[in-house]
Amino acid sequence: MTDNNSFDKLSIDYLEYYFIQAFAKTQYSLENQDLRTTAPNVNVFNLSTLNSFASQTQFLLEAMGISFQPNISANGDGNEEETFQARSPYQASIKLQDGRFVLQTNSVIKAPLNKTKAWSDGGNFHKRSQRRYNQLLESGKAIKIDELTAKLVDNVEFTSPSTPAELCLGVSQNGWKF
Repeated sequence: MTDNNSFDKLSIDYLEYYFIQAFAKTQYSLENQDLRTTAPNVNVFNLSTLNSFASQTQFLLEAMGISFQPNISANGDGNEEETFQARSPYQASIKLQDGRFVLQTNSVIKAPLNKTKAWSDGGNFHKRSQRRYNQLLESGKAIKIDELTAKLVDNVEFTSPSTPAELCLGVSQNGWKF
């Protein structure tokens, strides 16, 4: 940090490194060109201050619902959890684990249906859902079955049950009912 408490380039590089490493262990897909696998050479006095700032920022992000929890394995880790199967004919299961909704490996997801483009929201649902669907494919967390359907090869965590329900149906859905 500089004398006037603003961040210099090295401090910003370190904070970027810190958060890339933190998010790489989660369910989020990183789109950075440079994944910064090597920590910038920050002096020990600044390192303590930067780690404290990063820790406080991480706390605030978690309070806003952005999880830094490690990606959950298919076996679980002994925490209290409950699994719910989607109703037939959908092939999906959601595990409730530590207040998070985890769409399980082998669940079948769908691209948003074309009819959602004409919804009164101006197609926002369709765009958001298509982006989420494509991100799962591009990150390798899902593999295509056909042009509009894919299968998860990894668990994916959400803060509510509605988003995984929408992924499985291709339309907006109350996740509690699904």
